[in-house]
Amino acid sequence: MTAINLALQLFDDSWAHNYESIHSALDDLTEDEAQWQHSSYAGIETEQNLPLPGSILWHIAHIEYYAKVYASILRNRPVSEYPDLPPSTASTLPELRSAMNVALQELRDAIAALHDEDLESNCIAEASVAEFLGLVMRHQTWHSGEIAVARRLYRTR
Repeated sequence: MTAINLALQLFDDSWAHNYESIHSALDDLTEDEAQWQHSSYAGIETEQNLPLPGSILWHIAHIEYYAKVYASILRNRPVSEYPDLPPSTASTLPELRSAMNVALQELRDAIAALHDEDLESNCIAEASVAEFLGLVMRHQTWHSGEIAVARRLYRTR
């Protein structure tokens, strides 16, 4: 197995594995649950065109946005800074989930276009492609966990 194929397998698992993935964290999610905001986020200002901070909708929009950013970085590397892309216009749970899945597929395609010899090359700032792919995987895993915790807090409110 090549290193890129391993990266794709890890990406696929973080996206759609039966357990511990974005897909599993969002399984059977209701609109009410998705919009709910824990009181610890109540004082945080809502960013323009984004759902309530800390809500599951916010996490979905965040994952969608950064999947587009990460795909852009991989396609245009090396870059010195993160691109400033427009946020999604999606606002409902079905729209945001669809937009997120499209963006994640674009990110997967950008990873699939890499070759093992690209892994040591510069990607963004001082980070190599390999280091950047690690950040991508950790970011998705982090937000899957955040979504799972938000769902537990919602159920026990």
